[in-house]
Amino acid sequence: MICRILNALYPQTRYNTSMRLILGITLLLGGCRNDCEQLCVDMAAHAEEDCNKTFPDKQLQSCKDKYADASDQQLDTCKNLAPKLQDEWGCDKINEYFD
Repeated sequence: MICRILNALYPQTRYNTSMRLILGITLLLGGCRNDCEQLCVDMAAHAEEDCNKTFPDKQLQSCKDKYADASDQQLDTCKNLAPKLQDEWGCDKINEYFD
């Protein structure tokens, strides 16, 4: 499956064989995130970039672990919330969380 995706992205030259291998390994090691796991990452990035608050790596990993096997309903909620993240979870709420 990964090879098909990489072949579709980089079909043109043999040079891309190395690129495909590197990307393939990266995907396998990093894995793909579901919508809720990605929301955990996005929330932590938003807190750090926009509000100067940093979630500990352990807390971020705990969030991702919690939603690794999210239900379809949870995935739908996360997917719908993602575009509204900054509006729904502003710095004022982030600051309350850290207090």
